[in-house]
Amino acid sequence: LHYMGIAMLVISLSCDGAFVNFSELVMKKYSISQDEFLFNIYSVSFLMTLMAAISHGEFIIAFRYFFLQNGSLSDINDGVILKIRDRNNEVPVWTVLTKITVFVIFTLSGLCGSSSANAMAKHYGALCMSITTTSRKAFTLFLSFAAFKS
Repeated sequence: LHYMGIAMLVISLSCDGAFVNFSELVMKKYSISQDEFLFNIYSVSFLMTLMAAISHGEFIIAFRYFFLQNGSLSDINDGVILKIRDRNNEVPVWTVLTKITVFVIFTLSGLCGSSSANAMAKHYGALCMSITTTSRKAFTLFLSFAAFKS
């Protein structure tokens, strides 16, 4: 058994349950929408993450890799940019535009999921949301075990 993994899973689920109860209380006490609550939480976490990245000197490097160079991180580090044929031309698989598009899609789908989950907590209670999100996490975990056999 992997005791560290089990401990991390238990801690994660405990924190998730505490946060769901906290978010339900805040939204009801201050009569704010789930989107306003998420905006406030995500704004604070974004600023903290940005400050940490800047203080560790990682922000500029990440910005260069993501916005200014074609290819994935490993492609750029190896000096080999994977290319595909497109109308007799070779174009990189991960262009800057492709990376930004994927980033925006993941961001918007994450915000939609978070908004839906918090709307569930606000309208149906923390228990309903906790059961739903825990079931989703368990399903994802089992699907990962089935797909990767490890």
